[in-house]
Amino acid sequence: MKIQEGGKEHSVGDRNCAGCESPEAQRFPQPHRDQVAKCAGLIHAEIFAGGSEIAGEAVLYRCDVCGESI
Repeated sequence: MKIQEGGKEHSVGDRNCAGCESPEAQRFPQPHRDQVAKCAGLIHAEIFAGGSEIAGEAVLYRCDVCGESI
């Protein structure tokens, strides 16, 4: 699974996903914990450079089961 085009490959269902990047000392992937949808997937994280020098870096998060971006 890829979070963004040209991004790293993330392992679906793998709690030790090598593609995840942990911003600010957080550990990813993490359980989705969506109480409404009752999704049992994992949220993966990836750091990417913003579109301009001002934007700096940002983090994308995506569930490996339902595909939700948070």
